[in-house]
Amino acid sequence: MKYSLRKASIEDKKCIYDLKKNSNYKYVDEIWGWDETYQINDFNDSFIIEELTVIENEGNVIGFYQLSVHPDKINLTEIHIKPEFRGRGIGSELINAFITGARNQRKRLTLGSFKSNTRATELYHRLGFTIFDETATHYMMEIK
Repeated sequence: MKYSLRKASIEDKKCIYDLKKNSNYKYVDEIWGWDETYQINDFNDSFIIEELTVIENEGNVIGFYQLSVHPDKINLTEIHIKPEFRGRGIGSELINAFITGARNQRKRLTLGSFKSNTRATELYHRLGFTIFDETATHYMMEIK
């Protein structure tokens, strides 16, 4: 599947929120109940434009990811792809590129995944991630 990447702009903010909401609503609602005001405030607090990249197909936004670079690790804070574009290898290809980049910098790549999102957790395991910690709701995973 062909796609392109570009740095996110402030004009992408609503689209990015909508993608994140679409991906996370089921899990958040099951665990805590969806509170739109809280979710918008939390999104605004974590919206770091410099860390965000938009994924496009034929000029249309189909996803985004957020990478946060730290001295000892790179954290994949978010990766969301529209449902109709999932299962086409986009996420795997991007994550493999992140793994290579982290290894080239001699850093580990970390991420968190809802425990109830078994599809994502299975993907991360297939790509070589292991669980290094967990909370009541999330697995914290890494690859070195």
